[in-house]
This record gives sequence, C-alpha cells and structure tokens, in this order.
Amino acid sequence: MVVPIFEESICKVQILTFFRKMNHGRTYIRVVEKFHSG
Repeated sequence: MVVPIFEESICKVQILTFFRKMNHGRTYIRVVEKFHSG
C-alpha cells in the first residue's frame, strides 16, 4: 500500500517540475512545435 502512494507522489513531483521547466522554456516549446509541424 505504501509503495504505490510513494511512487504516485514522485510522479506528481516530476509533473510539477516538468511544467515549471516548460513555463521557463517557452522557446523550447516553440522549437518542438516547429519540429512537429515541419
């Protein structure tokens, strides 16, 4: 019971850090959009 909850909390932290990086790296998002569109 404890392990799944622990892993879930880690996933939430990783998602939060990911969104923070995306917010700081909007230029990176633009490059990715160009890569996918082009």
